[in-house]
Amino acid sequence: MKEAYSPKEVLEMIPISRNALYDGIRRREIPSVRIGKRILIPRLALERWLNGSVETTTRNGENGRSVQALRFERGGHHAE
Repeated sequence: MKEAYSPKEVLEMIPISRNALYDGIRRREIPSVRIGKRILIPRLALERWLNGSVETTTRNGENGRSVQALRFERGGHHAE
């Protein structure tokens, strides 16, 4: 398991837009480390951030089907 991920790798793992990810990094809401121009998101810091900022909810979607949605509390972004 990797110790840190690039922003591109994080975008492949969680349902968040590219702009929301970089805005969160810029505002220091998403933990990251800069090494020169490269941005890395440490695995443990990402896991802690996700555990503290993602809420899973279930609601009725179209045709009464149950739909799970992830809500990102920090930064006001959410994906459904």
